[in-house]
Amino acid sequence: MFAIDAATHKELWRFTTRGGLGNCNNVATPAVAGKYLHVGTTAGYYYVFDKNTGAVVKEIDCQEPIFSAPAVGSDRVYFATLGARVYAVEPNGEIVWTWDFVKEVVQ
Repeated sequence: MFAIDAATHKELWRFTTRGGLGNCNNVATPAVAGKYLHVGTTAGYYYVFDKNTGAVVKEIDCQEPIFSAPAVGSDRVYFATLGARVYAVEPNGEIVWTWDFVKEVVQ
């Protein structure tokens, strides 16, 4: 993960997410919610960063790849895993609720 200054094109901060080769094809677009940057990885980790410093505010081990971009609402951020688990989190990454489509609908 990199933060680049839009005016100077200089790197502001950098962070290497967990997952090693499991992150070989990250496709999830990051999203900004207030002072936080949210992003999921193909290795199954979801991160919330302080967007200004790059400090990790929260790391969630979802144990499934995350391909979709987080959706930012007025007071929550929502994301889904490849296994169809949906998460609602506070902007700072605290989990509010989860919903498992497979367990609730398919089984």
